[in-house]
This record gives sequence, C-alpha cells and structure tokens, in this order.
Amino acid sequence: MKILVTAGSTQMPIDHVRTISNIFKGKTGTSIAWEAAQDNEVTLIGNPSSNEMLQAPSMIDRERKLNLITYKTFDELEARMKEEITSGNYDVIIHSAAVSDYRPVDVLAPEPHDYYNKGLHSIKAAKVSSEYPEIYIKCIQTPKLVDYIREPWGFNGVLVKFKLQVGITKEELLEIARKSRTVSSADFIVANVLDDFNQPSPNMYICGDGLLVESTRADLPANLLKLVQEKYDGSKTVTKS
Repeated sequence: MKILVTAGSTQMPIDHVRTISNIFKGKTGTSIAWEAAQDNEVTLIGNPSSNEMLQAPSMIDRERKLNLITYKTFDELEARMKEEITSGNYDVIIHSAAVSDYRPVDVLAPEPHDYYNKGLHSIKAAKVSSEYPEIYIKCIQTPKLVDYIREPWGFNGVLVKFKLQVGITKEELLEIARKSRTVSSADFIVANVLDDFNQPSPNMYICGDGLLVESTRADLPANLLKLVQEKYDGSKTVTKS
C-alpha cells in the first residue's frame, strides 16, 4: 500500500512572532507512519516535532520507506496535503493532524481610557506592541481539511479520520465519532477523550461500518493498520470482480 499520514499541530500566526496552536506534538500519527513503513511506502506530513521523534534511537531504521514532508502553519499543511493527495496516487490516507479550528484575523485593544471596552480598535502589526494592558484576538473558523480529502481533492481510497473530545462519556464520544465519520465519508474514525490521554487501559476506539475496536495508545498503530489492510484488500477484490 502507498500511505499518506498527517501528524502534529498547526500554528496560526497572530503577527510575525506570535502564534496560536494546541498541545499536540504528533506522536500518535508519527508512530502510525513509522509502523506502517515496515511494509509499505509511507509519506508523513508532520510538524517539526515529527522529525525530532523520527531521529530517536528507537525509531531510526533506514530500511523503512518513510518520506517526511514538514509544515508549521495551517496554510502550509493545507498546501502540502492538496499537493500530495491530488498527485500522489495514495491508497490510504490517515489524517491524524491536530488542525487549528480558528484563524486570527485581527488584534484589537480598547480605546484609551475606555474602561467599559465599548470601543475597540485594530492594533494589528508585524509585531503587536506589548504596551496594551489587554488585547483581544479576533478569529474566524477554518475549513475542515479532512472534508476536502474526498472532494474536491478526489481521493477514493481508504480514509481514516481522528476525533478527540474532552470531558464526555464513552457513549457520547462514540455517537459524535459515528456522525463525524459519516460527514467526512471516512472508512474509519479513531476517537478518544483527552481526559484518558495517559491511561494504560484501552481508551481509543476505532469505529467503522458495524465495527468498534478498543485499543491502548501503544497498540493503536498495529490495530489500525490491520483494519486498514483488510479494508484495502477487500476493495481490491471487489475491483477485480
């Protein structure tokens, strides 16, 4: 199989020196890519943390077919995904990157001596001054890149989506995951709750058509790739028929 994996968080610039991001480093996606590269041709689109992980003694293995493409910002990730998906002829896409949901479009501060914040004015600059006692960052919603993978980018292979929630029950998580998988026309979705991030018990759930597999984080790469391989082999059998 020829596999594309995305991993890591995106940065959203506020100005030329400050960004908004999230807490994720891309460990899960990088681990999946490294595992998959034992027997497959793999491209990993990862942030700088992915490169650092791949240089760890436990991951250095020159026999593995793993190509790394790096990004930092949302726009860079979108551009690299579009380029690879529309021209790379991939069989499988595993989209685990923690993509920013909002983009800063302006930086605002209260008018001088306006103690009730009735009037805000833009202070957007190459580097926003630190003289203001308080500032407000205006953000707008970003598009869901996973929803571009089928259309308009035209991918018809096996698609895996990831979904993370906070402070909800397993039942609520699985309901959200099932709906999210349908929206993106994904074959599988991997769901987990942030509260369980460091728990050793099975706390990650792989959902598909009539399928629910529980997994620890450590076992996720092997468990997910087994299901992906079965789906890929089944699709090839149907195509030949």
